[in-house]
Amino acid sequence: MKDSGVSMDNLQYVPDDIYPSISRYIINKEDIYITVAGTIGKVGKIPPELDGANLTENADRLVFSIINQDWLIMCLQSSVVQSQIADATTKVGQPKLAIARIQNLLIPLPPVDEQSRIVAKIEEIMPMIERLTLR
Repeated sequence: MKDSGVSMDNLQYVPDDIYPSISRYIINKEDIYITVAGTIGKVGKIPPELDGANLTENADRLVFSIINQDWLIMCLQSSVVQSQIADATTKVGQPKLAIARIQNLLIPLPPVDEQSRIVAKIEEIMPMIERLTLR
């Protein structure tokens, strides 16, 4: 898993004998994932071809029905929220981010229409920003 997407390289398949014990760890194309172990705080969408796939133990799924997915991803990727994620990550042994700590993240929540306008404006100006930063 990487920011904004899932690498389709090196996919692993769950053996039939193990599947029943992890069958509740399913992710859907409507969900957003967040990595919670190893590399922490990467967020993105699930590609349609992985709809219904098993989710790695290194990620959690975030399920929202009244939030613009793109807006939430951009918000979770922001330095303000990434700083909260870093502060909420346990530092003993392998770093981990517990789902209870994800639930305590403070994020702004404008109305859905405004979320869509924010996403559209960011998508409009991002190519200009990228061109300016490459100079």
